[in-house]
Amino acid sequence: MIEVEANVSDSNETGFAPSEIFFNTTKPVGVHSRAADLSRARARLEWEPQTSFAEGLGRTVAWYAETRHRDDVASRLGLLLTER
Repeated sequence: MIEVEANVSDSNETGFAPSEIFFNTTKPVGVHSRAADLSRARARLEWEPQTSFAEGLGRTVAWYAETRHRDDVASRLGLLLTER
């Protein structure tokens, strides 16, 4: 996943590329509260996602950059990363 995130950040239109990516385990929320489990949809609906993780992440980053002001995000980054 880190490799995908690095590739997306290198190719996005925001101009931002992190010098390093690391997992901060001291934050109050984690993967279990934000990761989708698609097993029920696959089993009951025979559904499969049509968008790859890398493509979806790239599109999300591009949308976010187009719809948010960089200074506003920078000033509220701590809250934005931990709010639900």
